[in-house]
Order: sequence, then C-alpha cells, then structure tokens
Amino acid sequence: MKTPKTLYFPLFFAFLLLINAQCKKERSPVNITLYNKPLSVIQSNIKGNWKLQYINGGFIANYIKYYRDDNKYYAFELYKNASLLDDKLMLDFVSNGNYKKIDRIYLKEGGIETKLKFKSREEIIKSDNPEQKFYPIMISSKDLESKKTACEIQIVFKLDNGSILTLPFNICAIFEQLDKS
Repeated sequence: MKTPKTLYFPLFFAFLLLINAQCKKERSPVNITLYNKPLSVIQSNIKGNWKLQYINGGFIANYIKYYRDDNKYYAFELYKNASLLDDKLMLDFVSNGNYKKIDRIYLKEGGIETKLKFKSREEIIKSDNPEQKFYPIMISSKDLESKKTACEIQIVFKLDNGSILTLPFNICAIFEQLDKS
C-alpha cells in the first residue's frame, strides 16, 4: 500500500502539468490611429526601431491647364504649398519642346501684356515620359492679385528657344480656390 506522500507527489505533478498546459488565445491585432495624437502617445505606441517623421501641409488650390495636339504638348499646374506660410504660389511648367528655361511670363488681356515676376525653384520633377521637360517656378500671389485684370485672361510663357506658348488663365478661379482652403 502506498503512503500518502507517494500518492500526493503524482497528483501534485499532474496538477502542475495541467496549470502550465492551459490554452492561450493569441493576441488580437490592434489598429491604432495616431493621427492628431500627442507625441508622447505616438512614441508609446510605436515602441521599436522606427524613424518618426513629422509632415505638415500639402498642396491646396490646384489649377491645371494644358494644350495638346499631335506634335506639341505644354501645360502648367499652379498650387499653394500649405507648409509654406508665405504668399508664394508654385507653378510647374512642362513642355515637350526643346528648351532650357523660361525667359519671361506675362499675363495677356486683349492686346495688353503685363509681366509676371517669377523665381526658379531648385526642385527636380521627373516624368515617365522622357520628352517632357519640367521647369518649376514660384510666383507671388500678392503680385498676381495686384495685376487687376479680368477673370478670363491668358498666361504666356516665352522660352529661351524663342517659343511663345499661351494658355487660358482664370485669376478669379485661382483666388476663389485659395480663399476656400
């Protein structure tokens, strides 16, 4: 006959096995939105070898016009970079013509031409079409607003190769979009 000590030992061992052999539910994936959260909350949730970058801004008030036929393509996109707190508007000009730079930009209303001041930007814009060449510039919204023209006018780009490219330009629509943003 077994003594109580020898009887309790296998029961104790079986009890330990049962405790350690319990089923565990896997952790459910957690989806946490960190948008507009304080930095301390973001850091406590990221935990790991992450690189935290903060981006504020974006593009607002996009205005795009283009011309295309069988041989010629040119266009511009005018927008405000929200991360810049000044009055600068970005203008990305593109053409499939052979040019290196824009010599002059002016606004044309009927027979009246008004020069538009601009400054080249140091950005490089790439396209999947190697024929297209981009020329990024900045213009002042205050300078544009001071021109006192009709809403529907034309913008004219005079290139260094002698080409003169004209597109429709609606100043009222541009400032309406800027006011909404």
